[in-house]
Amino acid sequence: MSKGSAFRGFFLGTILGAAAGLLLAPRSGEDTRSLLKSESQKIKDSTLEAIQESKENALESIAKAYDQVEELRVETNQRLNQLREITESSLGKQKKILQKAVSETKESISGKGA
Repeated sequence: MSKGSAFRGFFLGTILGAAAGLLLAPRSGEDTRSLLKSESQKIKDSTLEAIQESKENALESIAKAYDQVEELRVETNQRLNQLREITESSLGKQKKILQKAVSETKESISGKGA
């Protein structure tokens, strides 16, 4: 069950329980009004508390997500730098091999032509 469903169930149960208690209890109008006021304040307080808790949970989740994104950004930059170094090294080696092959070809051609 999700937190939202649990909260709605709790809230609905609180309201129904309070209403049933008020309607079925033999009290005077003044007592009933006082009880209604008291119960509505309790419901208001519990609702505000639940909202505050939800807000704190949301902010905590956002902070965790931000931290994870930051970690991924750092890791991605490190991997990109490693890939760049590997690519530059590989290209440098290939360039040397090609230069050597060109030189050897030129020597071969000039040696045969003479």
